[in-house]
Amino acid sequence: MRTETERLLAMACGSDGSRWANRSVILSGAGRFLLPVQEAAAIVDHVCAVVSSQWRSCFRQAGVNEQDCTRLAGAFVYKGLLL
Repeated sequence: MRTETERLLAMACGSDGSRWANRSVILSGAGRFLLPVQEAAAIVDHVCAVVSSQWRSCFRQAGVNEQDCTRLAGAFVYKGLLL
């Protein structure tokens, strides 16, 4: 069941094999991607900023209606992402 603060990734990326989609889990797996934690943090922060600011306009340009965008918003920006 999906909650307000939890999302699962398709791929495990946490150091413990976790699939939770939040900043701390993603950064815990930086070494698996041969990245220092600081570089991984910069990448995660950049991706979050770009996706947060642009996903809706990209979807609208692709013909997704506003009602569907509203329904999908929680997949991109949610309370638990930056934990």
